[in-house]
Parts: sequence; structure tokens; C-alpha cells
Amino acid sequence: MKLILREYLALLKESDELDALLPDLLLSMSISPISQPQKGVRQGGVDVAAVGKHPETGDKALFLFVVKQGDLGRRDWDSSEQSVRQSLNEVRDVYLHGHVKPEHKKLPKYIIVCTGGDLKQDTQQAWSGYIINPVRI
Repeated sequence: MKLILREYLALLKESDELDALLPDLLLSMSISPISQPQKGVRQGGVDVAAVGKHPETGDKALFLFVVKQGDLGRRDWDSSEQSVRQSLNEVRDVYLHGHVKPEHKKLPKYIIVCTGGDLKQDTQQAWSGYIINPVRI
């Protein structure tokens, strides 16, 4: 069953497929989406924002999802405006400073890259270097 689900998720496109499925998955985990993906609107790098209890700590938190299609390799990491690193930087630089609602400002914040694929080996070092220095807001 896991193999079938994995193959299905890998085939989903970012727009209108994976990002449309994500809010339903979050609701099934008692995490409430507070924003949905939109085309043509600047979203500060965040495709879906949601509020709910962190699965490990049980504390209420703000989850910010960056949705990307398929495997994440070197080409996807930092080569265009739609690359993973550019999106994560936009979340850090724009969304966290200007789009978080007042009632969510004090919540712990988690930025999550959501993809139907894997983080390729050629990108793992860049990913590790990026996440080793978390932003505290």
C-alpha cells in the first residue's frame, strides 16, 4: 500500500494537485488550514498555512508549507524564482515578517517543504547547510 501511495504522490503536479490535496490531509490530522494556494497572488513563499498541535510536542503551532513537485535535486534547489531555496528565503524574509496574523505571532513556526518525491543526494549537503541555521521569529 505504501508503494502505491508513494507512486501516486510522485505523479502529482504541484499546482492544482498536490497543493489541493494537502489541506484535506492536514484536516485529517486536526490541523486547520488558514490559507489556500492561489494563482497570480504573491504568497510570500507559503502555499498553505495551517494552525494545529505539533504532533510531537502537542503545542499549538503555525505550519507553513512550501509545495514542490517531484524529487528535489540540484536544479530544483537554487536555479530560478520557483526553486526551493528562493521559496524558503521568501518565507523567511517576507511571510514571517509581514503575513503572520497577530493571533499567530507568538506561536512556534515550522516551515515544511512538501513534495511527492525525494531529496536527491546531490542536494542533501546544500539542504543540511541551509537548515543548520534556523531563523527565530
